[in-house]
Amino acid sequence: MGKIKLLDEATINKIAAGEVIERPSSIVKELVENSIDAKAAAITIEINNGGKSFISVSDNGSGIVSDDLDHVFERHATSKIDDAEDLFHIFTLGFRGEAMASIAAISEVEMQTRTESEDFGSYILIKGGKILDRKSIGFPVGTTITVRNLFYNTPAREKFLKSDISEQGHIVDVIQKLAMVNTAVSFKLIVEGKTVLHTPGNGDLLSVLTCIYGKNTPKAMMRLDYNNPMIHIDGYIGKPEIARGNSTYMIFSVNNRIIRNKMLGEAVKQAYKGLLMNNKFPFVVLNLMVQTDKIDVNVHPTKAEIKFSDDRSIFSTIYTAVKSALAGGDLTYGSFGAQEFTTEPTAAMAPQRVYEAPTPAIEIPDGPTSNERSLSASRNHTEKDSEQQSFLQAGVSYKAENINHSFYEQQKPTAVTKPAYSTVQQPLDRPNQLENLSIIGLLFHTYILTQDNSNFYIIDQHAAHERINYEYLMSKYHNNDIAIQPLMLPLVIELSPKEAFMVKDSFETFERLGFEMEWFGDNTIAIRSVPIVMGEPCSGDFFNEILDSLESSHKSVSPLEKIVISMACKSSIKAGTSITLEEMQELVRRLSMTKTPYTCPHGRPTIISMSQYEIEKKFKRVL
Repeated sequence: MGKIKLLDEATINKIAAGEVIERPSSIVKELVENSIDAKAAAITIEINNGGKSFISVSDNGSGIVSDDLDHVFERHATSKIDDAEDLFHIFTLGFRGEAMASIAAISEVEMQTRTESEDFGSYILIKGGKILDRKSIGFPVGTTITVRNLFYNTPAREKFLKSDISEQGHIVDVIQKLAMVNTAVSFKLIVEGKTVLHTPGNGDLLSVLTCIYGKNTPKAMMRLDYNNPMIHIDGYIGKPEIARGNSTYMIFSVNNRIIRNKMLGEAVKQAYKGLLMNNKFPFVVLNLMVQTDKIDVNVHPTKAEIKFSDDRSIFSTIYTAVKSALAGGDLTYGSFGAQEFTTEPTAAMAPQRVYEAPTPAIEIPDGPTSNERSLSASRNHTEKDSEQQSFLQAGVSYKAENINHSFYEQQKPTAVTKPAYSTVQQPLDRPNQLENLSIIGLLFHTYILTQDNSNFYIIDQHAAHERINYEYLMSKYHNNDIAIQPLMLPLVIELSPKEAFMVKDSFETFERLGFEMEWFGDNTIAIRSVPIVMGEPCSGDFFNEILDSLESSHKSVSPLEKIVISMACKSSIKAGTSITLEEMQELVRRLSMTKTPYTCPHGRPTIISMSQYEIEKKFKRVL
């Protein structure tokens, strides 16, 4: 008897559902896109328990006629295309006819709908793909779909869902992006009975950005409106001052469809080249209107990927449009004020100005730094504060007159009473050759060259310092012993709804790490105290960078590790910064005291080695 067998319909549907429905946010995306296709002017989304137990999407769109109700939840049933030729002329967000069948296969779905031409509405209840109830009801024009008990019949999928707050964050992200692309639609998102996002639906992207990110971010964005015979690009691009620490704030849509496309992101990054510091990404929201026969959206069941028939031309156009907007805009830091930038491509584009990003430097100030939020802090250093002064000040054995003084001689912190790493006094018990290394010098202002009797070592100063800071902060966290700096004036930070959920999810962790915070409205926090990391109080920008790292870090890393890794990274010596022989010696000594000296918290090596034999072999001294 053969081994190949035909799967039953229920199993087929569950497999198909796994391709379309990854988590609650997938359901929200599919339902909201159907509402947009139905020409809805207002869409309300309600969720409970991160969407695991309850999702409701209501719209005032065209509705579904009662005769079509039986076909809505069948696979490959759709009103949006008729044949394969239509795949190259798609104007709707949905077209595959898989979403509703997939949702019904792994949950309990209730639909209420009415069209303008019908006197009564229709009601249908489906569970696990089977119709349990159907009847006529009184209902206004539009559609409401309620999804309950997601993955109730596929528990293996359910256990892979994250916490309620984490899943809520994904849903908020979906709604934010859909709202940015469909500005003429009013979106209202209700989480656990509380409205967390409500856009006006007035067709103005800047109004949507204000609803999501608060009033400050849109002030630092410039309008971009660019046309040529192939493409129309419309949206806003951010000034360099609001650049973020990850690429999630580079939002692209094609024909009003949110997509993922690395080529578009690379074109924008190239246009910003010379304006941003390393590891910074521009904040952009751009919609591309392209002829439908020039793109292929039928690449993946989620419809989030897209192919262009001419990638090179699209890349060049995006680059030119963004570069021209930047060249013609006022990029002065803190100038704010959204500006119009409209251009038609001509044979001779306007001259392009090149802005050099400032060179990063290490600072160890004797008090809180001033930043664009005019942060003022009281001096409240205790013995605990002194513990956290830079390790570069501790264990000094060289004579100052023989050293080429560097940054810390010019910006000395307050008096140090004991070294920063007092929690780790002794080197590890295992053999550790790092203790006895002789310093040779600094290569490329980044790598410390060292040697012992038989080996040559290269140490990455940033990675090494990051490892030291990481273990120090983790030790302080577990001992509940992090020094803090109270602020004379609270630092008020506006968050997007998604960022607010991330902060709520990690609120206790932030507090144990020294951020004393309280909510100041729905999506605003007031920070009243900040931690002192290696002698320097954290700033508002520092906190924003931590949020960026929370969003971009690997999913397998815990929120605590993400935050501490980010804090350690941001407070470490940067590559390209010259340090003295004294500082090199102290850094290597401190690295030898760590539990895991050979990699940074991100997993990159801190040190590589080459034996004398290997070097002599390369020079043909030995065969």
